[in-house]
Amino acid sequence: MRVADIIQYEGDNKTLVWKHPTQDFNTTTQLIVHESQEALFFKNGQALDLFPSGRYTLETQNIPLIKRILNLPTGGKTPFHSEVYFINKTNILNVKWGTSTRAEVFDPKFQILLNVGASGAMGISVGDARKFVVKLVGTETGFSLEQLSVYFKELISTRVKAYLARIMNEVSFVVVNSHLNDISFAVKNQLSEDMQEYGILLPNFFISTIHVPDEDKQKVKEALSTASARAIEGYNWVDEQISEIAKKYATRTGTSGQGIDWIAQAPVAFAFGQMLKESMHPFMNRTFANTAKAFGESRENPTSGAVEGKKNCPKCGAVSPLKAAFCSQCGFQYPEKLCSKCGNKINDGDKFCSQCGTPTN
Repeated sequence: MRVADIIQYEGDNKTLVWKHPTQDFNTTTQLIVHESQEALFFKNGQALDLFPSGRYTLETQNIPLIKRILNLPTGGKTPFHSEVYFINKTNILNVKWGTSTRAEVFDPKFQILLNVGASGAMGISVGDARKFVVKLVGTETGFSLEQLSVYFKELISTRVKAYLARIMNEVSFVVVNSHLNDISFAVKNQLSEDMQEYGILLPNFFISTIHVPDEDKQKVKEALSTASARAIEGYNWVDEQISEIAKKYATRTGTSGQGIDWIAQAPVAFAFGQMLKESMHPFMNRTFANTAKAFGESRENPTSGAVEGKKNCPKCGAVSPLKAAFCSQCGFQYPEKLCSKCGNKINDGDKFCSQCGTPTN
């Protein structure tokens, strides 16, 4: 008859919990726990002692010399059931995660609807072995890292999407990547509270990529291109709406059948346009009106849209001859020396145009 057992586990880091197959230990059984582990001892169905690293002698009621006598009333089976679970305590880093579905967000910069998802990595470790085994593992013989990832997949997805939907109501998709550290930290704090209920720690949590479908990327590119062009040209969406109103009323030349001609309607049209502009001013400050400045562009670019042999006024956009000193429309004074081909400013000492390479002489 075997008098003593040695209970230990040497597995990989992908296994979080492992139940030793030997049960109902004798009093001489030796338990060996490694530095990266804890062992939880169950006796009669109750989670009792939690053993840190070291070597231990387990004391049960399964005394070898009287074991056979104790087992007689129960048909030869010991009434003193005992089990040991080994719990992996290492920090497991670079656990991949990703949102299962996308969240709909309304981009505040371009006023378009985007479908946003995210992915990244996290680190996990078991903080409370007793709570982890009792609440998650139960009577299973083991619990893997893959099982844990599946278990918390929807929780992570929900937390990330909810926070992205909230933060991207204020931050445009084109600049949200500059806030990834702050977003990751905020989501980590929320998830840490959720996981602590199951005895799990979250040493780190990173959002590395925010995803949108290809068609949404195209919408952003088109909106960005339109916004940049409008900003360079010096007007915005409100200006366009006022212009359209003016055009609409200007086409009404006034007939006896209409009763009110263009002259009478003009004050109404422009009053409405001014009201529209004033009401939209706070809103437009964060949309198309400032797009060029937000992306490091300049409105005063004399080469923007320039035609060979002519130049565009950077202030009003009017076309003037290359040799003109002032804009004939707004009076803007041009730089003294320009490229004869593209209209770029020529600095003293330049032998070639820095924009197109045309000789300056």
